Amino acid sequence: MSRSDEERLGDILRAAEIASKIAAEGEHAFASDWKNVPAAERALQIIGEAATKLSDDVLARYPGVPWRQIRRFRTLITHEYHKVDAQTLWDTLEKDIPSLVAILSDESPGAEQYGTTRARQRGERGQSQGHRQCLEECRKDGSRSPQCCPCLQ
Repeated sequence: MSRSDEERLGDILRAAEIASKIAAEGEHAFASDWKNVPAAERALQIIGEAATKLSDDVLARYPGVPWRQIRRFRTLITHEYHKVDAQTLWDTLEKDIPSLVAILSDESPGAEQYGTTRARQRGERGQSQGHRQCLEECRKDGSRSPQCCPCLQ
């Protein structure tokens, strides 16, 4: 049986949550713990694979999501894994995943059921504007730890 678009959006959000947890530990922890790179690759593979199976209607519903790049990155990680370096993975976790989550969580019908843990705990759908501002402040201060942003704790 095929999965629905909402289930696939949920898969994307769950994998993005894992990627966000990896990124929340910081770049040093990412680079120094051997388990983080394959875990990040797997999360990004799931995001890319789910994206390839979404209907054209869903893709059109989220014009701000770079679907083509997501699918291409999944192909790169899967078939040309030797060309992917840890810095590229880190940049994707740190810069692209928060944007993806923000877009999908704010509009996705499956976000309430499959959204991030913190969003579910708050009873909200995805990252709030306050959370995005908090993350921006963390970046300005150079901190990337969960202690910087109360939303990540």
